[in-house]
Amino acid sequence: MKEGDKIVMIDEKEYVLRKISIADKIEIQNNTVDISGNLKIGTMQLKMVVASLVSWNYTDMNGNMIPPTEQNILKHLPVDHFDKLAGEAIKLNELLQMEKKTLLEKPAMDLDGQNGTITGKNLEQSEKQEVK
Repeated sequence: MKEGDKIVMIDEKEYVLRKISIADKIEIQNNTVDISGNLKIGTMQLKMVVASLVSWNYTDMNGNMIPPTEQNILKHLPVDHFDKLAGEAIKLNELLQMEKKTLLEKPAMDLDGQNGTITGKNLEQSEKQEVK
């Protein structure tokens, strides 16, 4: 374990989470926001767990440790453990403020009105029509 690692106990399972690297953060951001600026929450949670989870106490039938790879996380991790670990990984890596600030504000500025959304330009036109 390294300094700053966080141990998370869920039921009888032990998980060790670590802060992600800059490269991991960039990969997560590149893979979790679609072209319209919408956040893919499930993908973000999975990528955060994969990047942060450095060890767990999962073993196969022969007692061999199962590495916490993306494939093994999807295969072995119970859903309730996944949800808790995703939340802990996001908190550990302080992404909540970033997600709120950049990903929630950005779509309103970038939308073009094609999907039934209102942009600043559309809002101005709507307000002008109401004044008439």
